Amino acid sequence: MTVSTGNPNLIYCFILGRVTGDAVSNPIVGVAKSTDAGASWTQLITWNNTKGLNSGQGYYDLDIEVSDTDDNLLFLGTQADWKTTDGFATVTAPDLVHADVQEIHFNGPNDMWVANDGGMDLLNAAITTNSPKSIGISGTEFWGFDQGWNEDIRVGSYYHNGTSGYRPNYPDNKFRETGGSEPATGYISVGTPGKVWFNEVGGKYLPTTHMGELRSWSYNKFPNEHYWTEHIRSEIVYHPLYFNTHFLGRDNVLWKTTDCGTTFVAQYTFGSAAASLVTSIEISRSNPQIMYVYQLISNGSGGFNGGKLWKTTDGGTTFNEITQPASAPYSDGCFVAIDPVNPDLIWLAYNKTTTNFKVFKSTNGGGSWTNLTTSTLINLIPRGMLHIGGTDGGIYLMTPHTVFYRNNSHSDWQAFGNGLPAKMENNYIRPFYKEGKIRLATIARGLWSVDMYEAPTAIIAQPTVDKQVADCPRDTFYFEDYSMLNHSGATWTWSFSPAPQYVSSTAVRNPKVVFGTTGSYNVTLTITQGSMTDTKVVSNMVTVNSLCDPDTIPGQLLRTTAANQYFVATEANLTNLANFTFTGWIKPNGTQDDFCAFFSSGDWCAHCDDVEGLIFDYDANRLWYRWPGNTAEWYFDSGIDIPLNQW
Repeated sequence: MTVSTGNPNLIYCFILGRVTGDAVSNPIVGVAKSTDAGASWTQLITWNNTKGLNSGQGYYDLDIEVSDTDDNLLFLGTQADWKTTDGFATVTAPDLVHADVQEIHFNGPNDMWVANDGGMDLLNAAITTNSPKSIGISGTEFWGFDQGWNEDIRVGSYYHNGTSGYRPNYPDNKFRETGGSEPATGYISVGTPGKVWFNEVGGKYLPTTHMGELRSWSYNKFPNEHYWTEHIRSEIVYHPLYFNTHFLGRDNVLWKTTDCGTTFVAQYTFGSAAASLVTSIEISRSNPQIMYVYQLISNGSGGFNGGKLWKTTDGGTTFNEITQPASAPYSDGCFVAIDPVNPDLIWLAYNKTTTNFKVFKSTNGGGSWTNLTTSTLINLIPRGMLHIGGTDGGIYLMTPHTVFYRNNSHSDWQAFGNGLPAKMENNYIRPFYKEGKIRLATIARGLWSVDMYEAPTAIIAQPTVDKQVADCPRDTFYFEDYSMLNHSGATWTWSFSPAPQYVSSTAVRNPKVVFGTTGSYNVTLTITQGSMTDTKVVSNMVTVNSLCDPDTIPGQLLRTTAANQYFVATEANLTNLANFTFTGWIKPNGTQDDFCAFFSSGDWCAHCDDVEGLIFDYDANRLWYRWPGNTAEWYFDSGIDIPLNQW
């Protein structure tokens, strides 16, 4: 309802409801007007003559406001927004503000404010222009969040505000928009700088500068995700040795990719009910063959009547159920944490429960359990849990409105509010070891950062690399540090055995290595920081094959017989490449289609600006070269005619 400032007897009402004979779901009854302070009413908009209005989500978002200076000028909204300049004789939809209008307020004769699910907007008094005014409001509602490892990259997805990402060079903590509506998603590569991905949007390379080129790539499967129901979310977990190998839970299946999401295999299927969701996944750093998985068991009616804790000791080929703590609320969902040094040291935190059975610890891989719940946690619901490597059993427990910490020296949970608002709702907790920080993404209160409760007293060294196996001796391996440590004052020392052909440097965090000879290689990483040091040796960490030696006999690695048949190779990491060579046998069986490609970095078109490859010409027998960054020329004619029907 809105009342005219200049004419208090004038009232407009925006009415939702249902009238007899109206079969429309979520109907609109209309707009009514009174000129005598409500003694009598005239209906200007009716349920069968809406003039374009609809109820949208009016049960959730609805307002109407009349101008302070013009009784016939009104603005109203639900999911959409509408405007009338003639007292509802006509109605237009200017689409000036974000969806879901919550409140409208004319501010005298000059302007009008609108609050909506996308923020705040300032419109001129004539309701023709809009200026967003949300910058500086720390009200972001994170429905998804992830934190980078060796670079302070952050990604998020937001209520009504799509997805975005941040890199340290961006000014004033500004994020770069990456698209989408409001998925509960966001993930960051451990080993490839700026490589992020989102459900609904796909993969993106965040540029190093805020307005640099935003390039896309493909990630082809996503885990069980949910906006606010954290206990049914799964996650993407990275193999500690190979940063392009990921595990995720989708429905009741544990999926695995070894090429950063290009292809997936079903590693293990837990039962036959897709609604029995895989949620928490933890993989051991000290022995990656050991993994713990939590699964919620469907009751067949959209809910859950139990939960199972699974363990594998063979990398996911087989799983055995682990007996959970007595009296634990299995169907409430469970967060799992694992010690990076001892795979038998694990913690469980049960979600949605206000009982005395919330947090448990096992030192023997689930053989027995100790209840860590105390009266401090009564009536508080766990929403996330995080173990910090290098501490004496340090655990952060995220509850809806605050965070607690406990290590082996504590007899009770320690409050760790540290300047957080008194009223907030936490959604994600992530570590940023590089700077010794904890990051907290909230619902409606933005993103928060704080120093860790205590600094780790030990380094947990962890080398990782882009792939386990290379087909060619000349292939480059991209090593990276996945260790748990604050980088301040740290030094890195790498060694490889047998000695490789080329190492970019053995004293950097992320060396590039070309081994040059077939075989398996041991990798050693030593990290020193002040008086602390740690060394990790991984035997046979990588293997080099000889599949790229020139073939002396033509064969049929790939045979295509129709249009749109092709093979996609995994990403080659060929950034800043000056030149390259490839070899192969080809046999065109008869005249080929125009522009058929031998080798291409993407779909070829006449004026594309980012595709490179070797292709046939118009006549389908001349070899052309197409290169990126040259829209003026379609091709370069090599002058080579390719014989048909022979290798």
